[in-house]
Amino acid sequence: MPTRTFIEKALNADKEFVAKPGDDDSKQNKLDTMKMIYSPDRFIMSKLYREDNLDVLVNPTKFTAFVDQVINGERPLYWESEKEKREKFSQKLVGEDFEKRVIDSDRDALVLVYHPITEKNRGLKHKFEQFAK
Repeated sequence: MPTRTFIEKALNADKEFVAKPGDDDSKQNKLDTMKMIYSPDRFIMSKLYREDNLDVLVNPTKFTAFVDQVINGERPLYWESEKEKREKFSQKLVGEDFEKRVIDSDRDALVLVYHPITEKNRGLKHKFEQFAK
């Protein structure tokens, strides 16, 4: 879609994507989604300020000082980002596909059966993932 068309739709989103009386829920949901897609508000990043000390957030005096620092620009911004994606070399097996992936497969398979309580595995899943590389 050309940039100009996108901008025109964004400027008229409130009028163009309004649900009409008699529209069913599906149509109304589609229009609401289109309205969100073309909304210029989705490009605005919210400002976040991080405080790890719980005492600052609980104590009214310290919390007021925190807010004053934010208002005066003395507090650094905090940017949340996605966690780094790990590359996995192993695959999860379930009962339905165990026979197909392990028994009937022409390839060799190493199967790790682990306990759902993490403490009992002693880091076995992590070691297995390294071995699978």
